[in-house]
Amino acid sequence: VASLQEQAALSTALQAQVTALADVTHLAQNAPGITAPIASSFIASPYGTFLIGAGSAEGVTAGSLVLSAQGVVVGRVTDVSAHSATVIELFAPQHTLDAELDGIPMVLQGQGGGNAIGQAPNGVTISVGDAVTAPEFQGRAVGIVAHVSSNPSNAAVVVYIGSSVNLAALQYVFVIPPLQ
Repeated sequence: VASLQEQAALSTALQAQVTALADVTHLAQNAPGITAPIASSFIASPYGTFLIGAGSAEGVTAGSLVLSAQGVVVGRVTDVSAHSATVIELFAPQHTLDAELDGIPMVLQGQGGGNAIGQAPNGVTISVGDAVTAPEFQGRAVGIVAHVSSNPSNAAVVVYIGSSVNLAALQYVFVIPPLQ
């Protein structure tokens, strides 16, 4: 009975892994790239980085973009070895990113853990759940508005951005060559 329970648990785990992998592979229809497993969680690193199980031998290069299964940019490859690569989270602490929110340009300051903060002119309509994109990533999504803090006497509103992806739950990512 114990052996059958172990086999059932293994089968369930393998099926979950196959499902996670299948969720990512659809991205290959729209862009050249490779699917790579997460080799170490970004939670293990205080620097906003994580490792993927693909490297130069698989075609990964420094500057490659790392996408979630939903096509959201979650990071960029910084260092590459033969069969692994280090990825810096898009919203790593102290990193900045030029972004757009409904055509409104803003600079996002990474806060870590999939969070960033930016400012937009007071008086513009910004709602929780609005998509945030990045021009340097050809308008790909980078996050969503999580909170807006405004004061009518200030010239700007503070916009809190969160990743629309649970970074801790990522099992596979899609890595595409650096954009030109």
